[in-house]
Amino acid sequence: WYHVLVHQSWQTTYVSERNLEEDTTEAPIVHPLTEQFFTGFENGCYLQSLS
Repeated sequence: WYHVLVHQSWQTTYVSERNLEEDTTEAPIVHPLTEQFFTGFENGCYLQSLS
């Protein structure tokens, strides 16, 4: 199970691995919690926060 931030929402949810789908848009998600987990977004990837 993965804890997932829902795009354009304040919601989070749990998703089983078999129900995950790859997002090939390389665009950042819009979610208020992204700044708690990541320091930035470059080349289609999030940069993980070390804290």
